[in-house]
Amino acid sequence: MRSLVIVSILICLALVKSADPVCSVYRCSNDTLTEQTCIYSKLYTGSNVLADNQIKLDPKPELYCPFNTAGNNSTSTQRPVVKVVHGEKCVNGTTCYSGNCTDSKCVGFGENAACQISAECTTGLWCGLDGTALKCLKQVEAGKDCTNDYQCPNGYGCNKVCTEYYSLLATNETTSNLLCASGYTLSGKCVESKMVDGQTEQCKSDQTECKYVNVNTNDTFALPCRCSLNDAYNRYCPYSTDNANWKKGVSAMKSVAQGNKGKHTALRFTSTQSERKDALAVEFPKFREADKCVVDYFTSVQSNAVSYMSLLFMLIAFMI
Repeated sequence: MRSLVIVSILICLALVKSADPVCSVYRCSNDTLTEQTCIYSKLYTGSNVLADNQIKLDPKPELYCPFNTAGNNSTSTQRPVVKVVHGEKCVNGTTCYSGNCTDSKCVGFGENAACQISAECTTGLWCGLDGTALKCLKQVEAGKDCTNDYQCPNGYGCNKVCTEYYSLLATNETTSNLLCASGYTLSGKCVESKMVDGQTEQCKSDQTECKYVNVNTNDTFALPCRCSLNDAYNRYCPYSTDNANWKKGVSAMKSVAQGNKGKHTALRFTSTQSERKDALAVEFPKFREADKCVVDYFTSVQSNAVSYMSLLFMLIAFMI
């Protein structure tokens, strides 16, 4: 009986959360913040890098809430002018990347015109080097040689040749997760993965990394335990590619990547907020059980995240 009690105590102690916070958290505010404060950030005792952040979003469309750093509050701020590309509605030239607003629509630069970025060019063109000068050039066809995703048609990325997003099977060589059917690369190849037997989703208090198996080679590899936005005391293991939620996230990102064909190259990752939320599974455990206002903040224009999906795609493309 005594042994049973001791074992029970040890098990309980093993499940007790860390004594000190190990992650910053974001949560919906239960307190009355000042009218201008949209994020109130309070450092944890003894830390200058970890904080409890409370969010209160202002519904006014002309305002947004800038991202903050630990211990620094954010205030609702006038949204900067968001420029748009060829074919989109505009008020005047200052709202167009090209600087040209005609009949309330932006008109991009034509072929061979000088440019600085692809957003200045018209649909079907990208801004690339022609000799020593940057010019608006025609996008190349699928399967043709390339050096840049924006050089390829929407729905395709560059892997020496224009390759359909999420089309490469395991063991194919690429450095971009966006090109793999599994949504993941390792050592320059598309891979499928699973957690090693006995690995749990939640990391133990003394655990720093999570173990996985490369299904295609049976080799093991590790990823660091990561923070969730809603848990100050625990870290978690990123999903393996056989996880149902990971597959749902990859499916959402593939839908976005394949859903903007024919649009301007700068709009290749345009998405709905619903698609953005589904895609967040690939960032697990970041949004694990996060408050609704926190998810809304990170996936909506409240954070000035007009191009959030583009940023997410860029992060995911080379995520370790």
